[in-house]
Amino acid sequence: MVVKDRVGSIPTLGTTSNVVAASNAAHFALILVSALRINYTMEWFVYIVECQDKSLYTGITWNIGKRIREHNTRIKTCLSPSKLPVKLVFWEKFKNRFVAAKREKEIKGWRREKKMKLIHSLR
Repeated sequence: MVVKDRVGSIPTLGTTSNVVAASNAAHFALILVSALRINYTMEWFVYIVECQDKSLYTGITWNIGKRIREHNTRIKTCLSPSKLPVKLVFWEKFKNRFVAAKREKEIKGWRREKKMKLIHSLR
């Protein structure tokens, strides 16, 4: 509870529990700002890899080299072992995660032929 002092211009906190609540809120806000900074101000990439069976997989990451290694070593990957190893065939850079995720969703909705045209248009 915020209580105005006699002058009415400087707010002060009323009880100790409010100080703790304000401290927890400030801590949560700091965590949230840090998460937003990581997710929304870093460079993000949409990538397409070609699997061993010639299928295409589209994903999103902030570190392409690390993500390709994770796919090929079966760490944090949704690809089955029969699809490995993968080869990076396309990537685009975006200013934040939100824009990259929109592009990833768009590309994932495409048929293979359209993805192949995108891949070959940049070579």
